[in-house]
Amino acid sequence: MYQVAKTRNDELFLLSVVAIGLSVAWLTSMVGLSLALGAFLAGLIISESEYSVQALGNLIPFRDMFMSIFFISIGMLLDLDVLKEHLLLILTATLTVLFLKLLANSLSTFLIGFPLHTIILVGFSLSQVGEFSLILAKVGFTSGLMSSIMYQEFLDIAVLSMVLTPLFMSIGYRTTASAELLPFPSILKHGWYSKSKENGSEEKPENHVIIVGFGINGKNVVTAAKATSISYIVIEMNPEVVRKEKMRGELIFYGDAAQKAVLEHAGIQTAKSIVVTAGDPASSKRIIEAARRLNPDIHILARTHFLSELDKFYAFGANEVIADEFESSIELFTRVLHKYLVPSGEINSLGSTLRANHYKMLRSPDIPRKKFCDLALDFADVEIRSIRVGKLSKATGMTLGELNLRKNYEVSALAISRHHKIISGLQAETEIFADDLLLIISPPEKIGEVRKLFEDSVE
Repeated sequence: MYQVAKTRNDELFLLSVVAIGLSVAWLTSMVGLSLALGAFLAGLIISESEYSVQALGNLIPFRDMFMSIFFISIGMLLDLDVLKEHLLLILTATLTVLFLKLLANSLSTFLIGFPLHTIILVGFSLSQVGEFSLILAKVGFTSGLMSSIMYQEFLDIAVLSMVLTPLFMSIGYRTTASAELLPFPSILKHGWYSKSKENGSEEKPENHVIIVGFGINGKNVVTAAKATSISYIVIEMNPEVVRKEKMRGELIFYGDAAQKAVLEHAGIQTAKSIVVTAGDPASSKRIIEAARRLNPDIHILARTHFLSELDKFYAFGANEVIADEFESSIELFTRVLHKYLVPSGEINSLGSTLRANHYKMLRSPDIPRKKFCDLALDFADVEIRSIRVGKLSKATGMTLGELNLRKNYEVSALAISRHHKIISGLQAETEIFADDLLLIISPPEKIGEVRKLFEDSVE
């Protein structure tokens, strides 16, 4: 399976799973056992491998189809004449089977240590005759251990128990609600399974982030999640990466995140967000669509290389899309603006505006220029600087008139940013407070003197 997974070929992976199932079933039949038992063993073999989730995702459509064929064929074996002739016997036997299976399943669930509501639901949900019972009955009939009438009676009982399953499950949910109100012992209501979870068994994650892909972007997200104690789980299609990272203790498993079973295994219903770092647009769109369908409230953050995919990702249900080429362009103009000493607040504001509008500002030919930034570009003989007023600065508490910046330093104050609000109409009585961000226009040689004035005093 490892060698097959390395090919990254979905068709070959599916064929290999089917081939394993058929081969094991054929081998068991060669030694005198049934094909069904062989298929069951093959399922156990695959389920114990690290590729079980992906295999299940590939086979679920086939499973549903073959289960439909199986149950339809069982229904076609039903002899209504036998049902009519032995109606009382069949009804009594059906209720007896349902009761005994309900009791056995409930008791075993209680002994394992599950709480009361789980005991009741398991008992009612699994009370019908199972598929293996039908296989055993068929073997008994062909071996002469059961007469044709007895076999038909058994089929009638099995079919009736299956028909009654939806009703029994509905009764189970109602019984659970009523049982919670009764004064049962605490050990029966809560069980002791929760204690075993404290001793190391794995809990299902909640409010976690699902990270699809463990490349550079995926690793960085994992690093950030670890640093902030956010629970996460990684889905990766490269079996070599999965095997290597699992050995390092990483929470990662193999699978295609576009598969429903894979996302459910990752806890998509209880996840708070999913990060799609896959580079292939087709795969990313399928993952986004599947995640949105399984959890309408999840926050989907996706990455793409191409601008042309941006709107399509949003159409498929993504909340945020990061385009590589535009993030790099934002970083480039950020560095340029920093070089021209544009205040960081304005640069961040511009970047946030671009991202909030899905990069539409960059995608249009005309980019509006910010008024303060224009000055730095158009006047080469002066510099525009933003200076933070220190808490211990000599200027703290003084007015602009008292400082007389223009006369003493040949500097003009353009605006003040205070608590993220711009004060542009500056007057002589405007007071300077600690932590103000002062925007000034000054000759280059005066910048050092002005900075000393507003920085924290060391005296």
